[in-house]
Amino acid sequence: MNRSVFVTAVVVSLLGCSEPPSSSSSKPSAPALAEDVAVVETKPSIVEEVVVPVAKAIPSASPVPIVATEVSSKQVLQQVIKEKAPVVSRPVTTVAAVQVAMVGDLAVVESVPEKVTVAEDVTTQRLLSEAEARDVAQLPETDRYVKVSQKGDWRLPEEQRWSCILDRETGLLWETKSHGKFRHAEYDYVQVGTGGRCDGDDCTVEGFLNRVNQSALCGRSDWRLPKRRELLRLVNHAYLDSIPSIDVRYFSNTQKGRYWSADQFEYSKNHVWAVSFEDGFDRIQAVNKTAHLRLVSDQ
Repeated sequence: MNRSVFVTAVVVSLLGCSEPPSSSSSKPSAPALAEDVAVVETKPSIVEEVVVPVAKAIPSASPVPIVATEVSSKQVLQQVIKEKAPVVSRPVTTVAAVQVAMVGDLAVVESVPEKVTVAEDVTTQRLLSEAEARDVAQLPETDRYVKVSQKGDWRLPEEQRWSCILDRETGLLWETKSHGKFRHAEYDYVQVGTGGRCDGDDCTVEGFLNRVNQSALCGRSDWRLPKRRELLRLVNHAYLDSIPSIDVRYFSNTQKGRYWSADQFEYSKNHVWAVSFEDGFDRIQAVNKTAHLRLVSDQ
């Protein structure tokens, strides 16, 4: 009897050891797995915190979309640099100068040739000081002078570009001066010898005459030095303080200085007569000294 009880106790004990452990008493690995999952879930948010501010700086029109959660900040920066257009140095293009003339309400642009000849060196009205403008405004209206183009055509008094002036009282055609290269108003010349200021090495009266005649200025090739009395006919004594003693509305750019004439001084072959447009009187001028020059052509 006691032996059977012992056997039964042993069997029950063995059966208890062979049962599988319950889920409540075992140590599962779930907490470790949960910890790993939490780490994985926080990584994308860390990437977003680094990348998103950089991605906001990228223009919305960027042709290559960038996913903030799939790239690093370094890759974003490289992409921005790659898309930025490089600065290319370009050679400067030389553009020909232009002059604008108004025709009605339309602006007509005329290209200026690169090489300007004597004939193309046109006259324009110079800027007047306040005192000059006041005196010019008081000049009486006149139909004595006519502006003439390079081709010899007459122009209206308000014309802004001309090359010669026709004196209707005398029938003489006068050269006018400009601020261009060849017929500059401030140039001066010598009758004999060397000196003067001009666009070339030959600043003699004869040299300038030849050049103007070769250019057929205002359609003429018979330009000459004016006589003393012809120059004196141009003198206007009305306003001598601020403007030269000539009608500057037509003879723009006239200098307050002496202009050569073709008349020799009676008592010396080394002197000729000149007319000063500072005071309107004639003066004796040595042929090797400099003076301004205004040519004339017979009608």
